[in-house]
Amino acid sequence: MWNWFTSLFSGRSKHQNETFLPPFTKEIVEIQALSETIDWGIKSLGIPEIWKESQGEDIKVCILDTGVATKHPDLQKAIIATKDFTGNDNPEDGNGHGSHCSGIVGARSNDVGIIGVAPQAQLMVGKVLSDGGYGTIDWIVKGMHWAYEQGADIISMSLGSHSPDDDLEKAVRHVIDNGRILICAAGNDGSGSDTVNYPGAYKDVICVGSINRDMERSSFSSTGPNVTIMAPGEDIYSCYPPDKYATFSGTSMATPFIAGVAALILSKHRKKGGKTPCENQQQMLEHLTKVARDIEDKGWDKNTGWGIVNPKKSVEDED
Repeated sequence: MWNWFTSLFSGRSKHQNETFLPPFTKEIVEIQALSETIDWGIKSLGIPEIWKESQGEDIKVCILDTGVATKHPDLQKAIIATKDFTGNDNPEDGNGHGSHCSGIVGARSNDVGIIGVAPQAQLMVGKVLSDGGYGTIDWIVKGMHWAYEQGADIISMSLGSHSPDDDLEKAVRHVIDNGRILICAAGNDGSGSDTVNYPGAYKDVICVGSINRDMERSSFSSTGPNVTIMAPGEDIYSCYPPDKYATFSGTSMATPFIAGVAALILSKHRKKGGKTPCENQQQMLEHLTKVARDIEDKGWDKNTGWGIVNPKKSVEDED
């Protein structure tokens, strides 16, 4: 049975079992930046201070998305593996979403363009969505198994569906139960008792919502019982094919931000050790959430989870 996915910046779907999301701003910058930009989210949350301790060295982060611009000056040296699961044998990103997410995690510090949250992390990119932003459960599941088999430490998935699926849930359980860290977008369906998309809605997934420059929940960010943590997701500047830059908004952007922070934590832990273990999903979730900054109800709430990620304290906890 075909079960359709769409990346989290697409317009409204015409099919009941497709994901649909509200429109948002996408601004494509048609010239290459001449100097390196540190985006507002990275500055606001103190990421540059952490780079003295960790830049995500030796951590493999897999982006499962629309592919990647393999020749992009900010991404080329970061990419260690690519694979296309859409049947075209071409991992290049004809959409832009996958390249944007990849840049948020690991764009290199090279005096041009932008710099990612974890600028020394190694990027693996599986193309599990077409250039139109759609895919099948089979493509997603195969991409997740590939990421596991290739040794990804962290899997970042900025995609979603309103419908649960047994095969997808089994793949989620497989990667989590075998010690990999899985980070998924909550979705862009706004507030409600439970508007979180799958796979973000599955138990134990680190499910990410979006905040704006005012450190408030983005109006589009989905809410519900599985929301875990919040990160910058509005007006995010990152890579765009083939060698350009663009500004996107969505929980799609917040998700790789958390993946990058997780890479910083994991890299430092493996280099220096720490007070508490940090090698699996539950341990990473605890590292991220116990020092998160509350922004709504005290403790956890369905709108903002445990609050805004606190990268500096999360990494310092390893001391």
